[in-house]
Amino acid sequence: MSATSRELVKQTLRFENPSRAPRQLWYLPWAEKHYPEELRAICE
Repeated sequence: MSATSRELVKQTLRFENPSRAPRQLWYLPWAEKHYPEELRAICE
């Protein structure tokens, strides 16, 4: 059974070597305005 996103963060903060690194993808409106194609590729 895989860990929930919350469990992944807790494991990471306790240095317990989670199965994958937790991540959050966010971007600024500037990036969407100036690099829409690149941003779309990243989000895919």
